[in-house]
Amino acid sequence: MPELANLKKFLLDANHRFRGIGYTLISAFMYASVSMAMSKASEENHPIMMTLWNFVTSLTLDVLVIVVWRPVISPGMKELFFDSICAITQSLGAISICVSLALISPSITTPLYLCMSVVVILLTIVKDMKLPRSWDVIFTILAITGVLFITKPSFLTNQSSTEPDPFGIMFGVSSAVCYGLYLMFYQSLNETRTISTIWMCFLIAFWCIVICIIVIIIADIPFLPTDVHSFIYFTIGGLFSFPAALSLNLAVKYEDAGVVSIFMTFEIVLTYVMQILLLRIPMDVYSCVGALLIGSTCVGISALEIYTRTIGDEQESGEELSHVSDTNAGNQNLERTPLID
Repeated sequence: MPELANLKKFLLDANHRFRGIGYTLISAFMYASVSMAMSKASEENHPIMMTLWNFVTSLTLDVLVIVVWRPVISPGMKELFFDSICAITQSLGAISICVSLALISPSITTPLYLCMSVVVILLTIVKDMKLPRSWDVIFTILAITGVLFITKPSFLTNQSSTEPDPFGIMFGVSSAVCYGLYLMFYQSLNETRTISTIWMCFLIAFWCIVICIIVIIIADIPFLPTDVHSFIYFTIGGLFSFPAALSLNLAVKYEDAGVVSIFMTFEIVLTYVMQILLLRIPMDVYSCVGALLIGSTCVGISALEIYTRTIGDEQESGEELSHVSDTNAGNQNLERTPLID
């Protein structure tokens, strides 16, 4: 099918100028839509059961795409092990987000899990074994301050009743850690070999279903939703989850994790707008200030990292060009030197 081949070439063209940014923005919109559907369905259903049916829909779509797309998937046992570990980290992050959405509003959950950009930078510092820069410390403090505003503690608002569920906050933060680990792990795997995006989405959905089934059996949670409307919301969430995960994987595959983190902050704006229009949940000053601080932190710390890498690459390129010039000059002088018998 030439049409299918052309579509595949267009989507996976590594030379497409705005591929990473485009995939990221699509992912941000899709994840904001998933948050709305899951938040609506969580009113009468357990979050683990919600997550299960969400990813059952995603897995079904993934299998259909694999059958039609026919990507090259042939990992060995070692590759399968590392791919599964990478997929499990995002699966745990997805489950944490769904639990958080069931306990607190999307406008609080979204900025919390977008703190993954701070996690990425901190993991990079640990990976490279270097001391944190002053800007890293400043932006991390800003992110913590933003989380503090979002959680609205009683000493800040003088009203203990306004504090969101602490478990919702905990799962929101844990999702940021899981997604940060996933972005770093996935990018590291892509540096050693090419990973099929469809294959990774399949593994994420598969392991998420496995984890949810284990939790449901142990905790004796109902498998089926309470009504037809809830099942519709689960299906909608799954329909958006698959392209969201696919777009995010493509974004990380073709763009730096820092760039992806910057543009994923657009999800905060989308979530706030959708929450007001669709869920009719008003915003408060503390949540807006906290989201602004976290969004500024994500953009600032990622932009600084990209700038630092760009300067470093330019210096390395300059040193290489200087070395090549010196070598060529030396060769020319050697050619001009007369031979002495």
